[in-house]
Amino acid sequence: MHAAGGSVPTWPSRCLWPWQLNAGRRIIQPVSDFLLGVNYWPARTFVRMWREFDEREIARDFDAIAGVGLRLVRFFLFWPDFQPAPDRVDEEQLANLARVLDLAAERGLLLMPTLLVGHMSGPNWLPRWAMSQEPNNRPAVYVVDGEVSPHKPRDLYGGDDPAIFEAQRLLVRTVVERFHAHRAIWGWDLCNEISLVQRPETQAGEHWLRTLTADVHALDREHPVTAGILVSGVEGKGFRLESHALVDVASEHAYPLYDGASAGPTDVAYVGRRIEAARKAAGVPVMLTEFGMSINPQRGNATITGRLPNGLERTVALVDEGEAAAFVRDVLPVARGAGAIGALIWCHTDYDPSLYGEITFTSFPHERYFGIFDANGRLKETGEALREFAAIS
Repeated sequence: MHAAGGSVPTWPSRCLWPWQLNAGRRIIQPVSDFLLGVNYWPARTFVRMWREFDEREIARDFDAIAGVGLRLVRFFLFWPDFQPAPDRVDEEQLANLARVLDLAAERGLLLMPTLLVGHMSGPNWLPRWAMSQEPNNRPAVYVVDGEVSPHKPRDLYGGDDPAIFEAQRLLVRTVVERFHAHRAIWGWDLCNEISLVQRPETQAGEHWLRTLTADVHALDREHPVTAGILVSGVEGKGFRLESHALVDVASEHAYPLYDGASAGPTDVAYVGRRIEAARKAAGVPVMLTEFGMSINPQRGNATITGRLPNGLERTVALVDEGEAAAFVRDVLPVARGAGAIGALIWCHTDYDPSLYGEITFTSFPHERYFGIFDANGRLKETGEALREFAAIS
């Protein structure tokens, strides 16, 4: 019995599932296929991708991604653009999404749409209707209509506010129902680091995750569900490693750059340990859906400091490009050896300097430089490392 309720879907081979099925039950038995890919935003528009939709830019980017030999692209449905009201999903953005899927299919790429995207690259981006009138008492940054909000969100997990949970279900069901038969779909990612938007009580978070997974399975029995949740170390607060058992594939975001438990930003063993821990705790396949580091555009190792709207400062390492490439070369076989079914680097491109004055890149300036391409389209050494691995894997 699947944890989300009902029998386990029998996924067909066209979805490139890297384990075998026996009598309708999941057998965690990796085979040779290892999905290599990237997380995607355009360099010029970042989260404005949908409201400043540029089909030609996306086509060029997808050509470049395919040219590196990558196969899977994780990308993000920006919540304020896709759901301007709790009872309405925007038809123009659904049409734009259809075009993105077609562009990927034309290039032989598979896509993993991330459906509920509040958190992204430091700030939390929410539609105005999802905000409460209560003051923000957390260090988290909330952006509404391009401005930092003084308020915190409503209860996203629906405990005290079932209407907002139903609004999220509407968005998920609308997108899955419309696009589940598209040949570019690899699977569905429910969220991106939603516990950074708001940390749930564990029981409420797992109810949220179980319900949304069941909603997807009710509409689509052919593609897997994952969820980019982050695990909390606080008992009873947030998601647990075991929460990944509620989806089909555990989504691991492993950044030694950010974790004091690592030996530094290029700690390969740390990534392997994270994958193994998720796989053992959840009992489902694991994908390394985010890994990477911010690369110093000037060469050498350095640091960069940003200032949050509340005045707090944060300093993050910038890693030499050659060292970052060595990390990629080393970490990919370690991830595969630890049992990961694939790896998606963060991210496709550095961002255009025209964006540097915006809140993400002033408060979190290291986010400018994670790309495997620089803002001018040069493939960095990390991209070359991915190309090499793709050619032999």
